[in-house]
Amino acid sequence: MKRMAALLFVCSMTIPVTNCLLLEQPYSDGVILPALLSGASNPVYFFLSDESGSTQARSIVKRDMFGGLRLLTWNGGPGNIWKGAVVNGVIFALENNNQDDIWISRDDAQTWELVDAPGSNESENISNVLGCGSAVVITHPTIAYNGSGTRPGYISYDSGVTWQEFRVGASPAATGTGDYALSAIDCTAEKVFVASSAVANRFQWASISNLSSWTVATSHPASQNGYSSIATSGTSTIGLACTTPGYCPYNPDVNYSLNNAEGMALSGTMPHMGLDFTGVAEYGAGAFFVSELDQTNDICRIYNLGDGSTSPSSSSIVASLSCGDITNPQRMPALLVTDAGIFSSYASFSGTETDVVYSTDGLSNLTRLNIGSVYSGDGIVTSIDDMR
Repeated sequence: MKRMAALLFVCSMTIPVTNCLLLEQPYSDGVILPALLSGASNPVYFFLSDESGSTQARSIVKRDMFGGLRLLTWNGGPGNIWKGAVVNGVIFALENNNQDDIWISRDDAQTWELVDAPGSNESENISNVLGCGSAVVITHPTIAYNGSGTRPGYISYDSGVTWQEFRVGASPAATGTGDYALSAIDCTAEKVFVASSAVANRFQWASISNLSSWTVATSHPASQNGYSSIATSGTSTIGLACTTPGYCPYNPDVNYSLNNAEGMALSGTMPHMGLDFTGVAEYGAGAFFVSELDQTNDICRIYNLGDGSTSPSSSSIVASLSCGDITNPQRMPALLVTDAGIFSSYASFSGTETDVVYSTDGLSNLTRLNIGSVYSGDGIVTSIDDMR
């Protein structure tokens, strides 16, 4: 998910950010207050979920603009946050048992409102929430195709006060009927991209300002097309691909296109990634990044793949760190590239142990961010987003 910062930096945008004039918009009164802050960056939010179901995580770890950690807790509101996003200072959270509902907090997780998305599709959980610049997009695992299908997606241009329905432009199959089964979705402030593992119309994209007009990719030469994660710059796209989403008989491929998502080609194969958990792709700081957990050696890796055409095995910018501080590390479920640095969570197979690795020097070094210093419960970091 791409970032359009709510924090205005008057300086050279590098990682890390130093000596910047920061204009931050506070939550309470909407007045922009200027402050000269050295070494400040966007606050980062780590959303927690207890996948084992034994407790309610009901927590977010917040890294403030100077790098300090603080635990946000509440009564009521979402328990296990499956996915989360922060847009215009507003927090959006999906609980793993919500059907057509999304939790919204406008006061930094102190209080929450459960909002029913437009329509009456109460039979399927919402599965995606994305910040697309100043807009918010939510979808079910499927999106209705034009007039056909039952579950549209929704977009809000006013921080979740009102929602508009949208439908993709082409069906998931040559028959032209039914819902478009999403395998992955990503966006920028200008465009949203969706991918399907169906036989036809694997990629579509549209302008955030006009989700009634979609462009469909006419070719997909790469043989692997079951996308578990995609990332886009708005002009280029990469994706982690297997035979089907979530199932890899061997390590997943990295497919890429330098022309939106037209003609996705193979750039290479992830060299150490496990077969069941395929990592995350993300775009930021002018490059594509992919996280990878080496399950054999308990090592977390993050790759810089440039414009997407670089094979992971030949990338010259790779950072690694042992993730053996937790029991049986199996996956890296969340990745964020922002002005504050590059952050990725890693988690146990059981879904009860987690931590975060990060880099503030463009992957010259990878360091552990000990969220356990403020959070001692079960659960894993399922989403990472920055306040903008």
